[in-house]
Amino acid sequence: MWAGVINSLRRFGRCRCRVSPSYRAMHLLAVEVVSPSNPGTDYDAKSRDYPAMGIPHYLIVDPRDGTWTYQWQVGGRRGSPEYENRLRRPYGNTVALAGGWKVATGGLPFFCRSTRVRT
Repeated sequence: MWAGVINSLRRFGRCRCRVSPSYRAMHLLAVEVVSPSNPGTDYDAKSRDYPAMGIPHYLIVDPRDGTWTYQWQVGGRRGSPEYENRLRRPYGNTVALAGGWKVATGGLPFFCRSTRVRT
């Protein structure tokens, strides 16, 4: 199941740079699997970078604790682009994304104990 999700999302690509507005329209969703060694990058830095790049939806999968976080609706209440909505749930719940996409999280993997890092 997980490979199918990754393969279906690859067509949207991934960009870590500032891009033109016409290119931004091609990126609808960013999906990240949290790194066991540097989780702050996915939760903090990329939660700022992706809305600044115009990516309207961001899904974070965290195999350290078996949760997912979905962020959406880019706004700018604090003067810079940011996600205005955030939903965090444990594996087992289905993530209903904009556009009618759904991601079943019941079968997503956990990191083994040796790769889990405390934050």
